[in-house]
Amino acid sequence: MNFLILTSEGKVIARPDSTRNKDNGDYFVPTDVNSMGFAPVVYARMVRTGKMIGREFVTRYYDAVAFGILLYPSVTPEEKPHYCKATSSCFDKTSLMPLPMYNPVTLERAENIFRINKGTKEVFSRSTVGITELVADALTGCSSHTTIHKGDIVIAELDSIKTLGHRSDGDFHLGASFCGNETIDIDVKF
Repeated sequence: MNFLILTSEGKVIARPDSTRNKDNGDYFVPTDVNSMGFAPVVYARMVRTGKMIGREFVTRYYDAVAFGILLYPSVTPEEKPHYCKATSSCFDKTSLMPLPMYNPVTLERAENIFRINKGTKEVFSRSTVGITELVADALTGCSSHTTIHKGDIVIAELDSIKTLGHRSDGDFHLGASFCGNETIDIDVKF
């Protein structure tokens, strides 16, 4: 299974499936990591194989969607964290993509909100307005140079990487919800 990502900058990158944390397991930060960044994402499960998928056909290629978080560890000093997407993509358990997934029809209701909280503070919130188009952008972008296979996950970042915390700040709780359901509930432990 491949994780193909359309970044917020419009670039296509990949992560191995060993980065998936689907069961809300706590994240134990490696000792050389000084800062933790995050990007909220929407992701779709592919049900067909395809390459150079035309925008008008994208709905034929996925059957379920969900929202998650990509963690971006930084080994640079806390004062100037640098979240290298290539380096960060190799850290196990940094793709928070919970199960179960939702029927794509949930993206058609503007009152469905995806929220991310660090402790008790909301750090991201977005309705589903325009999300279907982002999924289509991700599918067309990711399939333009590589074959997407049945079972692959196609991901679109919803925002640029923001800093969640630093080693000097200590541990924190990270949670997310969609459609009023808690989807992510983990502790990030430095």
